[in-house]
Amino acid sequence: MREGDELETALQKGFEELDGFYTLLMGTSDKLALVRDAFACKPAVVAETEEYVAIASEFRSLSHLPDVKNAHIYEPAPEELYVWSI
Repeated sequence: MREGDELETALQKGFEELDGFYTLLMGTSDKLALVRDAFACKPAVVAETEEYVAIASEFRSLSHLPDVKNAHIYEPAPEELYVWSI
């Protein structure tokens, strides 16, 4: 990004350097991005509503959020880049 790349492009380039098990969460002033390694060994869960996106390593950490019972809750797929705009 220091070289002028958008968040998504910078993360794609970073995959060439990353090795091992990881869940990477990265944010800018207007975007939030999440990606997991090919094996998805590190835990991650997303709760997504019209009002918010919340990310944690286990649902228990999200269970107290407002209207979480109506949230779309899912485990991010391996090597899939999720990006939300603010």
